[in-house]
Amino acid sequence: MDNHSNGRGQQEMGDGQGMGKQPKEAPVSFKSVAWGRLFSYLKPYKGRMSLAIVALLISSGFGLAFPLVIVRLLSSVTQSKSVGPLNN
Repeated sequence: MDNHSNGRGQQEMGDGQGMGKQPKEAPVSFKSVAWGRLFSYLKPYKGRMSLAIVALLISSGFGLAFPLVIVRLLSSVTQSKSVGPLNN
């Protein structure tokens, strides 16, 4: 049973083509992006996008506040040299 088809057309596995090597694309600068056109697609969802951004900021704030609370708790314990504040 000689089946010469490998599911990739007639490419061989070891020739280096089609093995994750894709031609590199030039980087896109921020100036070349049509920002007005991009934001025009988001205009119908302005309320939802605003809510999502506010939720993201609140979530980031809580994520940053938690380590601050832990640092203050640990510094109070190390300064008083007793574990009493950990129980409160």
